[in-house]
Order: sequence, then C-alpha cells, then structure tokens
Amino acid sequence: MKITQDIWISLLRREKRSFLFVFFALALASFALSPASLAQLPSPAPDGGYPGNNTAEGDGALQNVTPGVENDGGIGNTAVGFRALFNNTFGSSNTANGFQALNNNTTGNDNTATGTNALFNNAGYENTANGVYALYHNTTGSYNTANGPFALSSNTNGSWNTANGGYVLINNTDGNFNTANGAEALYHNTTGSYNTANGPNALFNNTNGSFNTANGYIALQFNTTGIGNTASGTAALNHNTTGFKNTASGVNAT
Repeated sequence: MKITQDIWISLLRREKRSFLFVFFALALASFALSPASLAQLPSPAPDGGYPGNNTAEGDGALQNVTPGVENDGGIGNTAVGFRALFNNTFGSSNTANGFQALNNNTTGNDNTATGTNALFNNAGYENTANGVYALYHNTTGSYNTANGPFALSSNTNGSWNTANGGYVLINNTDGNFNTANGAEALYHNTTGSYNTANGPNALFNNTNGSFNTANGYIALQFNTTGIGNTASGTAALNHNTTGFKNTASGVNAT
C-alpha cells in the first residue's frame, strides 16, 4: 500500500510540473504576439524602404517616382522634406534635403540638394547645391557646385561652375567654368566663362567678360566685358571695364 501511494504522489507532481510548463509557454507566446508588445516606437512608425532602393520622408516627397531596377526607372534616391524630389520620375541617385529641394527634377541623376528650394528646377546631372535657393533655376546645367544662399540661383544651362558664398554668381545663366569664392563675387556674370574671382565683390559687375582672374576684395569690380585680365590685391584694376590682357598687383593697382 505504501508503494502505490508513493507512485501516485509522484505522478501528481509530474503532471503538475507539465501543466505549469505548458501554461507559462503559452503565456509567453501570447505576450510576444500582443500588439502592445510590438509597438515599441512612437507613432507613426518610420517608413521602410521603397521599391528601387528609394527613401522618402515628407509630404509629397518622391511622390511621382517610377521605381525600377538597374537603368530602368528611378533608383537609389533619397528625399527628405515637403515635396522634395516631388516630380522625379526616372532620375536616379539623387539626394534632396529640404523644402521643395529638387522639386522639378524628373530625369536628372546624381544631384545633391540641401536647403529650401535648392536645385528646384533641375534637369541636369551631378550638381551640388547647399543653401536656400542655391542653383534654383538650373535646368540643363551640369557639374555645378553652389555653396551658400542664392549661389548660382539664376543658372540655367551653365556647367562646371563653382560658387562658394552668399549670392555668388547669382545672375549666371550660361557661363561655364567659372570659380567664385566670397560674398557676391562675379555677382552680375551672365554668360562670361573661365573667370576666377576670389574675394567679396571680386569681378562684381562682370557680365560677358571671360578668362579674367581677380584676387582680393573688389578686385576688377567694374569689369564688364574685359577679357584676359589679372588683378591681385584689394581694388586692383578696380576701374577697368572693357580693357583686356591687363595685369595689376597691389592695393588699388592700376
């Protein structure tokens, strides 16, 4: 009789352990699958990847992209901001950060725009714009770099231009291979090409002149159509307007 009782107690204990194991296993499974346990991040949840390795965050960002693979459709774009890359369809490898950055780009590739309305009308390739309205009107121009508010903002077809500073090369439309560093350098340039201006207001009034080099504050400031001039120093060749192949070094040098 004692052996039977011991066996019975052992069986009861074994059944109790099995029941507790199953109970806790079911409880853990239920907890893992509950919606509350899945909602770890604040609402709304972050966006995942879109087809074609595109990433978009913001109202209307990349709204019209046609995702594709390899060379078929827009791939590898990143748009952050209201209507950033809004009209992009087949353009690829573009990065737009800011309100309406690269808004009208449709097929342009490899562009980077950071700032409100930067590269707004772009259709070109491999342009970099950092600053509000930088390269705003650019359409077919390519390989341009604009750093600063309104830098190269009027550029449409000009290519291979570099503008560093506020309002630098702001009126350039079709000029090519210009380099300007400093506030309002080459400010009025429209179609002049192969100019280099280093310093605030350097080559400020140049419009169509080409192959000029101005180093210094207001150097060659009043040059308009002069060609092939070199001025080094504050206000050097400051009064030259249409002269060509002049060289002057020093403050107020003429």
